Amino acid sequence: MRNRFVLFVRVVLVGALLSCGPARADEVAPRTVGIHAHGRLIQYGEQRVLIVKGTPRQMGLAHGRLLRDEVGDTVRAFLEEWAIARKGRTLDELRAIWKQLAPHIPKRYLEELAGIAEGSGVSLERLQLVHAIPSRYHCTGTAALPAVTADGKVYHTRSLDYSLDIGDSVRPQTNAILYVVVPDEGLPHAIVSWAGFAGCVTGMNQAGVSVGEMGSRSKDESYDGVPMIFLLREVLVRARSLDDAKAIWKKGPRTCGFNFIFCDRDEICAVECTKQSIRFFAPGEAREDEAPHYAIDGIVRRCNHFVDKAMAATQRAVYDPRKSNAGSWEAYRMQGEHLRRARGSIQASTMIEVLRGYPATHPCLHQAVMCPTDGRIWVSHATDPARDPLAGAQNQAFYQYDLNALWKSEPKVATRFGANRRVDPTVETGEVAETRKITGVFAHEPKKFLFQLRPLRTLGKVTISALTYPSPGPSRIPENLTVHAEYFRPPGEGPFPCVVVLHILDGRFYVARLVANTLAQKGIASLFVKLPYYGERRPAQRIKPENVKMQDIMDGMKQSVRDIRRGAAWLRARPEIDAKRVGIVGVSLGSFVAQMAAGADGGFDRCFFLLGGGSITEAVYSGGRDTRKIAAELNRRGWTKKKLAATLAPYEPIHHAKGIAREGVLMVNCREDTVVPPADSRAYWEALGKPRIVWYEGGHYGIKNHVFDVLNLITKHFDR
Repeated sequence: MRNRFVLFVRVVLVGALLSCGPARADEVAPRTVGIHAHGRLIQYGEQRVLIVKGTPRQMGLAHGRLLRDEVGDTVRAFLEEWAIARKGRTLDELRAIWKQLAPHIPKRYLEELAGIAEGSGVSLERLQLVHAIPSRYHCTGTAALPAVTADGKVYHTRSLDYSLDIGDSVRPQTNAILYVVVPDEGLPHAIVSWAGFAGCVTGMNQAGVSVGEMGSRSKDESYDGVPMIFLLREVLVRARSLDDAKAIWKKGPRTCGFNFIFCDRDEICAVECTKQSIRFFAPGEAREDEAPHYAIDGIVRRCNHFVDKAMAATQRAVYDPRKSNAGSWEAYRMQGEHLRRARGSIQASTMIEVLRGYPATHPCLHQAVMCPTDGRIWVSHATDPARDPLAGAQNQAFYQYDLNALWKSEPKVATRFGANRRVDPTVETGEVAETRKITGVFAHEPKKFLFQLRPLRTLGKVTISALTYPSPGPSRIPENLTVHAEYFRPPGEGPFPCVVVLHILDGRFYVARLVANTLAQKGIASLFVKLPYYGERRPAQRIKPENVKMQDIMDGMKQSVRDIRRGAAWLRARPEIDAKRVGIVGVSLGSFVAQMAAGADGGFDRCFFLLGGGSITEAVYSGGRDTRKIAAELNRRGWTKKKLAATLAPYEPIHHAKGIAREGVLMVNCREDTVVPPADSRAYWEALGKPRIVWYEGGHYGIKNHVFDVLNLITKHFDR
């Protein structure tokens, strides 16, 4: 999950959503949409609750029957479309992992999986392999004792900060459920989950024991143990107190490195564990005061690094997480600061504020606030990022459920705390005339084009809208012929300076949306443009690498530049935009495209190129992990580096550097970059006439450690 530049996003915990004021609350009545002898499926507005009862086999059968199609979708998304297609795992590798895990898994969960398979028609092996995928979640959790809460109750938060773009046909969050389990043997419990998933990462039982997991990788790991997802189920099935939960986890056998928050009705603790070692931290414990960490009376919190020094030595060479895991440290610090200020007045709404304080573009698959004291839970689920620019769970509605009623199969009305999405639903359409003609390889005659602007949601005082307009092409892919963009408009009448924002290679758009929102919050309008083959422009039928022609690559570059120019023309025509202050910013892949567009167009008055260089060819053959496969495929076809350089020469950013005014450029690069060679970045810098450039230590992905500096540089560069 830490691929490419996504960690740039994960180190920022800004409270933008906290400025939105209190969430709207309304009541949502339960509606039964499915019945089985051992189960019941209930619809609550946008969320679903699945209640199952009986033996493990019976509960699994009800699960599979009531969510038959959804189970198949979830398995396909996690297994074929993510673990295999994107993460490079093989079926044989997953089979080997399952073979190690299976002897340690309690029989009840094997039986439950068999029931889900039988009920859904999904093969048992495929279902097992989904549960064999290592759980490496980037997450956070906090808890507060009764002594520091407003109503004398325990509150426990959990955020599953996991990718929102798992799967192609269907996203797992589309099939999210609150899984309510009432077994014949063991304690009733509830798990925040998805159709077809029998493990647990977030949950609470009838005895008031709650659990939340956070990945914390370690060198001390092995698959010879009970998978974390099922050991947490054991806690929920068997534990009647915090001491019971600790005992179950100490006995294990455990597998990998993790952090946890465990609570019961009166007590809370943080847990750090590896295969061989485990540590428990009470709130306010002196051991937490290992600089730069600090204890807070009545509070525990954890992210994705160990506090205990001996444990930390199994995961990082430098103990200080500010240097070795900046993102996790920042989350730890800011959660702690928020709760320290709120001590004595903490309640459910306070904890929801902590969760909503995540950056709007951060990938949160689900979030929950649990109250073990009285059996209530507040749950939010992510939406599909292909349709929602703020798809994370922190931006969605939280539903409050009474678990005591659900365990009795007597569902009550739920309270929904609305998402921050109040917008004017009016769709704007119109026509814009392009006025700038370009020649050369990107040649395009100016034309008039139609557009549609559809409001999506608000973020604080910023309005986010979906913009579509026709692409000038060329492209043989029908989906590519419509450009999809997101317009972030600041409050007020303007005129605003504005920026075209271009995304990185991985296509999840976290970085681009973070940059666009940061600019808009500072009063600078931004238009995030999705490049050809990304997002909604992705072909319905995936193109295999061996079927991609060199002409497709060159056409894609032409189309990207033309699409960007058309987006800039749309901005210049807006009444709220200052047409003389239109800039462009690109990151990594987006930087190369921004450099081509800015050089060919000549109309962007300010340019910010982050992690870019002068030659696509040099980046392809740099040996970087993102381009090795591309280079290998080109070599297989007989495309040497020399041949590729000659073919792409007219398109390369350095070829168009003369079209950019040096005074308006700021470059940011890394000295040890193995993806974009520093020598190539320097060559481009010289071709531009040596504009301002900022160099950071570290490699391409190390830029995450400088995120605050970079965001500040971007906003200052365009705020003029």
